[in-house]
Amino acid sequence: MESPILAIAIPTFNRAETLRSNLPSLILEIKEYSIPIYVSDNSANDDTKEVINELRKQYEFLFYYKNTKDLGHDKNSFYVAQLPESDYV
Repeated sequence: MESPILAIAIPTFNRAETLRSNLPSLILEIKEYSIPIYVSDNSANDDTKEVINELRKQYEFLFYYKNTKDLGHDKNSFYVAQLPESDYV
């Protein structure tokens, strides 16, 4: 995939159920454009990884990053925003 113009970056902390209920509709909206979605998981014990792995079956441009320690909201937001190689995040 060539470098896209737009990417979506989602910092998360213990929001697996929110992702499970919202990402499918987002994926439907952006699927035809192959816009990548980056999720940076700052949680210690919820099932965000499993949710993302399940949704990857529907959308190959969904990328998951698990932080080894809690970065806090701001650092997690900055971290996930720098992951894409797109012009806009």
